[in-house]
Amino acid sequence: DGARTTLWVFGRRVCGQVSPPVPQPGLTLHDVRSVALGAEHVLVVTRTGLALAWGGNSCGQLGTGDEKPRGWPTSLHLLGAVRCASAACGPRCSAVITLDERLWTWGEHQPASAPALLHTSWVNRHGATD
Repeated sequence: DGARTTLWVFGRRVCGQVSPPVPQPGLTLHDVRSVALGAEHVLVVTRTGLALAWGGNSCGQLGTGDEKPRGWPTSLHLLGAVRCASAACGPRCSAVITLDERLWTWGEHQPASAPALLHTSWVNRHGATD
């Protein structure tokens, strides 16, 4: 429909400053469909299935393959051509469910700081999701 959504954010930022409610920069070109919040990070999924994350990253919860915080929405290139349907966050971990109903996870207590399919990870070493 071409409509755009404004995501308003507030709270403690990566730099430690407290922010009043402000529109999140870096999302104006995206039609956000799903928003998930962790303790210090945000994960969104757009209408086109793109996943973007920003905030704290001490456990790799942004899915960027490193532990550097991001103050700006960052595309999860490590998901490749995967199209996401929805997002979820724990305090320091994240997950997406894809359009083909696969679960990708990353961050604290997950297989890696980069997205990994749950059924192929050490979390599923006993075959619970096969």
